[in-house]
Amino acid sequence: MAYRVGAAWSESGLRLLDGKYPLAVERYVLRQVAHLVPGVTTVTPHARYYALHGLVAAEADARGLGSAETQELLRRCEVVLAAASHLHREDHGLHGFPQAHGEGRLRGLFTAPTVDFAEAVRPVKGGYTRSRWGFLPPYQTSERELGILVSVPGSAGRPGPGPRLDLRAVRDGLGPVLELARGAELRLADVESHVEQLCVCRGGAQPDGRWLAELLCRAPEDGSDEAGARRRETVRLLTRILDGHRSDRPVEQAVGEFLALDPRMAEGGALAGYVRAADWRGLAMRNYSVTAWRRLWSWLVGQAAEGVHQAEWADRFARAVPPGTVGEFWDALPAPTAGTGFGASGGGIRPEEELAVLAQGARWAEELTGDTAIAFNGPSREHGQELHPRWLAAHLTERRGLPLAECARELAVILLRRSARVALAKSRSAPDGRLRLPTKLQQRDTFLFTRGPEGTSRVILRLNRLAYVLAGCGVLAVDARSWRVTDLGRDLCA
Repeated sequence: MAYRVGAAWSESGLRLLDGKYPLAVERYVLRQVAHLVPGVTTVTPHARYYALHGLVAAEADARGLGSAETQELLRRCEVVLAAASHLHREDHGLHGFPQAHGEGRLRGLFTAPTVDFAEAVRPVKGGYTRSRWGFLPPYQTSERELGILVSVPGSAGRPGPGPRLDLRAVRDGLGPVLELARGAELRLADVESHVEQLCVCRGGAQPDGRWLAELLCRAPEDGSDEAGARRRETVRLLTRILDGHRSDRPVEQAVGEFLALDPRMAEGGALAGYVRAADWRGLAMRNYSVTAWRRLWSWLVGQAAEGVHQAEWADRFARAVPPGTVGEFWDALPAPTAGTGFGASGGGIRPEEELAVLAQGARWAEELTGDTAIAFNGPSREHGQELHPRWLAAHLTERRGLPLAECARELAVILLRRSARVALAKSRSAPDGRLRLPTKLQQRDTFLFTRGPEGTSRVILRLNRLAYVLAGCGVLAVDARSWRVTDLGRDLCA
C-alpha cells in the first residue's frame, strides 16, 4: 500500500521557477532611475506610440466609442504602424531603430498583398500581442505622466485625451493611420505610399514628433510639472554628453561609462555644473557595484552546474582570487578611468575582476563627497545593509590582514544564504498547493545544484530607451554607427 505524506489537497514538493534579481541588490538603482527619467521606461522605445495612443484616445472620444470598440481601433492602428515600419525596414534598420511593436509576429502576414484585420488584430497566443489593449499598457503610465492621456471614470479602462495632447499635430503626423485602419483589409500598396510619414523612425520629421520633442524638453508655461523637470534636466545632460562625445557603442554603455568615470563629470569638471549631473554620476558609479554582484553570483551559480559540495563550491571562489591579504588587494587597485574596460559586462566572468569592482565601490563609498556621495550611497538607513558599498567597506576593513582567499570563502557563504532568503521572501503558493520558489540554485543538505545560468547584465539606466525616444521625435539622430544631437535638440536643450 502506498502512503501519502502531507496534505491530501495539495501536491507534494516545490515548484521551482526562474527568479529575477536573486540577490536583491538592484532596488536602489531602479528606484533612482525611475525618479530621474519619468515618462520613459525600459519598454517604451518608440516616440510615435506616445502620439498614436493619444490620437486613438481622441478619435475614440470624438466617435463616442466604447471600450471594446476602442480596443479594436487601437490594435488596427498599431498593425498599420507595424506594416509601415516593416515596409521601410531598410532605411529604418540603417538608423538602428528597434522594430515596431508586433512587427516580428506580423511579418508573415506582410508577405501577402493584403492583410486581414480580423486575423492580424486578434489578441491570442501567437498573435501580434495577447493584450486587448495592444501595446498601450507599457506606455500608459508614461503617457499619463506626460499629460497625453487621462483616465476616464466609468469607461472600462478606455483612456481619454490628456491636457497636453496636441491633437492637430498628431493628426497632421499620423492621420493616414486612421484611414488605413478602416475596412476589412489593409492593402500594403496603400501603406507603401505613406511609409516615409508613418515609420517609427520618421517621427522627427513630422509634426507629432516636434510636438513630443517640446513636451519632453520644454517646461510648461505655468512652471508646474516637477517630475518633468527631472526628465528635462536628464535630457539636457544627455544631449550635452552626446554632442561632445561621439561613440559607436550603445548609449547605455558609452554614456554610463562617461557619467561614472570621465573627469568632466567629476567635481570641478566641465559638466559638473549641470543640474542632476552629480545624481547621474553617483548612480552610474553605484551601478558598477550592482553589476559586479550580479556577475559574481552568476559565476558562483555556474560552479554548481554538475552538482558540488558547498565547501568545494566556496573553495573554487577562493582559488579564483589572487594570493595575498585583503588589504594588499584593496590598496593595489588602480583608479578606474574611462576606456580601460573597468567593469566590462561582456565576455567571460573573472571573479578577481568582479571582486576588484566591488572593492572599488567600497572605496568610492568612503571617498565620494557632496551630492555625488549622496546619490551613490542612497539613504543613510541603507548604509549598513548587507552588500551595500558601505557595508562592504566595513567588511573589508575588518579583514584587512586576512588572506583574500579566506574572505572569498566567507563571501560565498554570505551570498548563498542571502539568495536563499531572497527566494523565500518571493515564494508564493501555487494553485495546486505547492510552493513556488524562484531560484536557479538548489541546496540539498550540503550539496548545491543549478537549474541554469543566472543573468549578468547591468541594471538598465533607461538611457538607450530615452535616446531612441528622443531620436524618434527629432532631438537626436542615429545611424548604424553613432548618435548626434540635431539642430532642434540643441535649440530645445540650450
